[in-house]
Amino acid sequence: SARAPVEGVLCLDVSGSMGGGKLGMVKKTSEMLVDELGSKDTLGIVAFETNVHVVFKTARMTQEGRRAAKAAIRGMHTMGSTNLSGGVLEAIAMLKGESVLEVGSSSAGGSVRRLS
Repeated sequence: SARAPVEGVLCLDVSGSMGGGKLGMVKKTSEMLVDELGSKDTLGIVAFETNVHVVFKTARMTQEGRRAAKAAIRGMHTMGSTNLSGGVLEAIAMLKGESVLEVGSSSAGGSVRRLS
């Protein structure tokens, strides 16, 4: 039987501590996950370091969606410190449809948003 559609957001650490091949493994694994998603599934991608970045706005994983998600994953690189809580809170906001960050923008100064 068919599975229920997946609605997810990857929350990925791109802080300086992810250097030395760690980020490469994360990228490879993330691309493998994208390959497993179908056209009824949706995915967004948040990356965090000192700041939080929306790398890929939530979209259906059609052929074009998967291509765009993989391009966004490949474009990530390490920088900054680790703001895990900010990254997780933005991922939750994306799932709730409450994200205020645009692709390419970031939270300033490692800020953390409060969800009600």
